[in-house]
Amino acid sequence: MLISELSDEDTITLDITRGDTKLILASMYWDRQKPIEQDLTKVDKILKHGIREGVIIAMDRKQGRQHGMTQQETTGESK
Repeated sequence: MLISELSDEDTITLDITRGDTKLILASMYWDRQKPIEQDLTKVDKILKHGIREGVIIAMDRKQGRQHGMTQQETTGESK
C-alpha cells in the first residue's frame, strides 16, 4: 500500500505486509539541484515511520552534467 504522506514526485514509499511480517520500501530520486537536507529529512521520516518494521531504501541521483561540468570533466574519463 502506498504511504502517501511519505511519497512525492521524487519518492515512492510502500507498506508491504505478508502475514505478520511488515516491511517499508522506499525508492528515492535525489536531485543534485536541490539541497541535500531535503532528501535527508525524507530519509529520517521514512526510518522513523518504519522503526518497528524492516526498512529498505533505494536511492538514485541524477547523472550526467553536474554544476555545468560534463562527466568527462568531473571524472577525467575519456570516451
